Amino acid sequence: MGEHRGNTMRTCALRNRLWFPLTVVGTLLVNVVHAFNPPVDTAGPLTVRIEGPEEVTQTDVPLAVRVILENRGEKRLEGTLQLGVIDRWKAEPAQPVKFTVDGKARTTQEFKVVAGKGTYSAHYPIHAWARFDLDGKPHCAHPILVVRTNLPLVPRAAGALEWKPVKAPETGALALWNVPVQRSIVAVFGEQAQTMPVGWQGSEPRTGGSMHTRQQTLAGQTRQVVAMHPPWQKGLVGTLLVEFP
Repeated sequence: MGEHRGNTMRTCALRNRLWFPLTVVGTLLVNVVHAFNPPVDTAGPLTVRIEGPEEVTQTDVPLAVRVILENRGEKRLEGTLQLGVIDRWKAEPAQPVKFTVDGKARTTQEFKVVAGKGTYSAHYPIHAWARFDLDGKPHCAHPILVVRTNLPLVPRAAGALEWKPVKAPETGALALWNVPVQRSIVAVFGEQAQTMPVGWQGSEPRTGGSMHTRQQTLAGQTRQVVAMHPPWQKGLVGTLLVEFP
């Protein structure tokens, strides 16, 4: 899921994004999230703030991101600053860059981020890690900017698929992401459920509920996954499930 909740854990390890293949019909629930934590974090005398876009409406377009480092202490601080993104996003520079900020002073570092083709309309995090040592102890400030993507719908043609049972092998496993005969059901709480066409994949434009089978890379591991996100747009919260006959 691309959406992150408001009370994001502050950590210097990129570990708060989970993904997994589904082997059973899945149901997802969310609550309406109205706001996120400000993109500011403090470690020791150093406060780090991210300034960037609130909304992204195009893919493959470089966007400016500025990281501001403010030293409230008397001692000069030296360390490294790195920007981190997820999925099909890219950050430039991608590697850590060195920073120096004098006592009672501030400095800025410019970056570029790009939402790659295939990014979904959802919420995506931009992480910043400012690492430095002070009095022999390591410190890390880790602010997170949450950006909403509002991208044009690119429908995936569903083909004329018949809703009929799929023959499973007598032994072994059946990879659901390879089964084209499936159908998604978008169910907004308090409304009649909407059954999508057989084989449909994409993002339902009214609610943002989505389903895709795709290849995804995380932490150096690439896997085929069934990616699902429940309805969430404009307060239309509910459940999305996928049926395999």
